[in-house]
Amino acid sequence: MNYWDPTGRVPAEVRAQENFTEYVEVGNYQEQWYYDFQSHYTVGEQTQNYQEQVSEEAITLTWDVVTTVGWHYTATHRANLMEGGMLQPVNRSPEDHYWYETTRTGYEKVTTAEELMERNYETLIKHGEVPEGSTQVFSESMSFHNPQEKLKTLMKPGNFNILSYVLGKIKDNGTTNQLNKYTMGNQAYINKVNELVDKNGAYNTLELIMDDVEFREEDFNNMKYSYDERYREFYQKFNELVLSRNPKSYKGYRHTDDNPAPHFYYSDTFERAHYFRNKLNKAPQTLEELIEFNKNNPDKQWKLLKPIKSAFHMNTSVYNVKFVSYDGHFEGVYNKERQLLTKENNPIDMGTYNLVDASDGGGHNKYDVTPYYEFGNVKEIEGLGMGEEASRAFNNWYDYKFGNENDFKYKQSPRENYSEIKSQIEQYKPVPTMHKLPLPELPSL
Repeated sequence: MNYWDPTGRVPAEVRAQENFTEYVEVGNYQEQWYYDFQSHYTVGEQTQNYQEQVSEEAITLTWDVVTTVGWHYTATHRANLMEGGMLQPVNRSPEDHYWYETTRTGYEKVTTAEELMERNYETLIKHGEVPEGSTQVFSESMSFHNPQEKLKTLMKPGNFNILSYVLGKIKDNGTTNQLNKYTMGNQAYINKVNELVDKNGAYNTLELIMDDVEFREEDFNNMKYSYDERYREFYQKFNELVLSRNPKSYKGYRHTDDNPAPHFYYSDTFERAHYFRNKLNKAPQTLEELIEFNKNNPDKQWKLLKPIKSAFHMNTSVYNVKFVSYDGHFEGVYNKERQLLTKENNPIDMGTYNLVDASDGGGHNKYDVTPYYEFGNVKEIEGLGMGEEASRAFNNWYDYKFGNENDFKYKQSPRENYSEIKSQIEQYKPVPTMHKLPLPELPSL
């Protein structure tokens, strides 16, 4: 059932994503309905009323973004409230109920000629391609030392075509990835990253970092598994650079055959960083190793998530259980055989690295969850879209919660499996320290 409210007055309980009870008057009695919150999601987003004004000084873009969001509840007709005040139970199956709300937001973006020059140059240095009819003078492997600053002093808005200037004047200066000579994650490496960010921008520097890791894979893994402090400095700096920009507005607009209207889209660098997260993630190889780690590291324990928070990782088995590291960045998903799921053995349900801890719901959704809907976990298996992924996760949780034992592969139900693992984990949870207050001094006699 779909409930559209043209006035925008979605019930307060629905906005707050709370469970609630409602009484509906029907003749001489009232139906008692219980509403159980399931999910809040974005139904769709459209760009409308796009306009472009071009002058010698700047390009001004204006547009509206129309966003429709929805709330999904299961509603159960539990009883009828009769005239005498007596509740008469009703045996009916739950129904799906939805509320929707549409919001229109206006935007404006002004791009000066100087900013346009820098954007054009970033595109050229990123892709190594030139417009049709021009001459290509460099390839993807080339790098440059701060050419934007040099060009700024020469460029006057409206006097010449900056693309032609860049294509005609930029030459290969023979530089290589300047990070290769530093030990990954140490202070000198971080200082060099900061220097490159100041010169080339955050996302260009991200490309250099990812290139460096691919070139020095062995050094990276050595740091990752043997030097916790250096690795922490490395991935925190990586997170900082990714989060420095809105992932869906880095390149602005493009026209495609299937969507001719201007629209936001993920940059190539962000897409690469999304898949690069698989290199950053790490977790114990078996559940026994994780339990042993928790036993020996009471201040850095892995946290077992509730099944409903693991539902996106139950596509191949409702027996899968999910853990997150103490800082919220690493995930470990384990199957019934207590083996870690990875890109190699289960790319659909494997755990992934979180750029933002899930406790920051907005940031985690923006940089980790929503991109997953489009890209999936690995490049070979793209995401199914938010609606399909959310529906699949809900079905996984429902099968876990209400599945018949006869339907399961093992004699032990997934609920019993989870309870067993939970009891093993909780025996090593640190006991809160109780601090006794000092007794007041008694006056001497």
